[in-house]
Amino acid sequence: MKLILGLQSSIEITDELKAKIANLPLKWRTENATVPCAIYSQSESAQVDRLVSRTHAKGEKAGRADWPAVARARFNRDQNNGSEVGLDLLEKYLTYGKNRTTQQAERWAGDYPLTVLNEALPKLAPHLNFKSAADLVSASY
Repeated sequence: MKLILGLQSSIEITDELKAKIANLPLKWRTENATVPCAIYSQSESAQVDRLVSRTHAKGEKAGRADWPAVARARFNRDQNNGSEVGLDLLEKYLTYGKNRTTQQAERWAGDYPLTVLNEALPKLAPHLNFKSAADLVSASY
């Protein structure tokens, strides 16, 4: 927001992005001029990650702001450099699945109840001759 509103100039952006910013209507700039936001340096990334985790990633009851299951899973996967099997399968399905609409894919990419996938995949994998849920997801699509 600060970059768009011209309050931050130390970040380099592409000419394409500069053109998009220049084409924003004045009304939009006026309406969004009071949105609070902060910019952190790269050296503060660990502190920001802890803040985001405390604020959002602990679930609806523990977190202050609602984050859907997909956002929490992406955050956890990125932070732990690990696998979120339900999310991994969902993302493959959204990319390669043939029996869903574009609108469904867009909606599910932002919010989908992953708990069912996360519970079912480890139980299903051995019945399909996979060692783990991660192996099953890797072989899918």
